[in-house]
Amino acid sequence: ACDSGSAEGCSTLASLYNHGRGVERNLDKAATLYSRAVPLYSKACDAGDAEGCTNLGRSFENGIGVPQNQPQAARSYSKACDLGSADACIRLGVEVEQGKDKTEAAIFYSKACDAGTAVGCNHLNDLGLAIEGHCFFGCDHALAAKFYAKACNDATVAGCDNLGLDYEDGTGVGKDKDRALKLYIKACNGGDVWGCYHLGLRYQKGDGIEKNEQAAWENFDRACSQGIREGCNRLKK
Repeated sequence: ACDSGSAEGCSTLASLYNHGRGVERNLDKAATLYSRAVPLYSKACDAGDAEGCTNLGRSFENGIGVPQNQPQAARSYSKACDLGSADACIRLGVEVEQGKDKTEAAIFYSKACDAGTAVGCNHLNDLGLAIEGHCFFGCDHALAAKFYAKACNDATVAGCDNLGLDYEDGTGVGKDKDRALKLYIKACNGGDVWGCYHLGLRYQKGDGIEKNEQAAWENFDRACSQGIREGCNRLKK
């Protein structure tokens, strides 16, 4: 496939050599194959292929087959996002959010969310549906809940926590505190620390579940240890 001009063929074969899967590990050969893949991704990107642009951006971002070049990676991701790549939009959103520009990050996440990508919706929810006058996907909370449900069903546990909050408050869905509790449990068991925090609140208050301060403590401690300030504040109290 690589010899026939397939960028994915070159990249996948390079990965096998890189990890020694099915062949003896050979980093030099892997590097050569990655280098062959990059101009093929570039050619595909120039032709308007979103996936080619995304892969090209990933190559520049991580220095795979080319010297690491973050500005070039951003340009490739930007073109991929404009061409409809939700993955590229999310990567750009994460980058600008880390640079503290939450409004621009939300715009990128919104593009991914509007494309039906649940991860984009989760990121957007973390920033808030409306930011500085922008109202994303019409601030349609019912649509947001639909995407969170998809994320939760697809094992993106942050979606379970976000959907739990919607059921807790009746935002975009009918208010159902029992269902919210089950979603918090699923999120927490899946490793989402915000789910643990919200579960801790239920245990602390005895809201829909038997009051258990020890269980509340354990969940707040888990959230706090992962950088959730609210969890730390609850522990102090």
